Amino acid sequence: MTKKKRKRLTNEEKNKIIELYKQGYSTHKIAGIIGRSQTAVWAVLKEKNIKRRKRQILTNEQEREVCKLYRLKYKIKNIAEKYGIAVNTVHYIVNKYGVCRKRRNRRPERIKLRIIRRENGFQRKIYQNWFL
Repeated sequence: MTKKKRKRLTNEEKNKIIELYKQGYSTHKIAGIIGRSQTAVWAVLKEKNIKRRKRQILTNEQEREVCKLYRLKYKIKNIAEKYGIAVNTVHYIVNKYGVCRKRRNRRPERIKLRIIRRENGFQRKIYQNWFL
């Protein structure tokens, strides 16, 4: 089995990668624009000693604001959109600060009817609570 020969990145492509990264594009988007893998993009950035950007992190004040909005019954999706974060990040922040999370309505208790036949022929009805 022969190995595929990889096409090397040209200096023009490398410069474009660096330029796009400095403009704020993500490595994923750069890879799509250039038509190469994200790994290739990271390799170029590492080769040129360009430091990785850190993810957008909310300040403590913003995190408290997220909790406040959550307590005021704002939708999680709306909170996430306001701060430009993922819905799971909102859940993480709410749990981190110990805010009691809303629970969606669960099915109400259902009552199951169980009929027991007695020895003398009469029936006795017993209602029991059970969950689905």
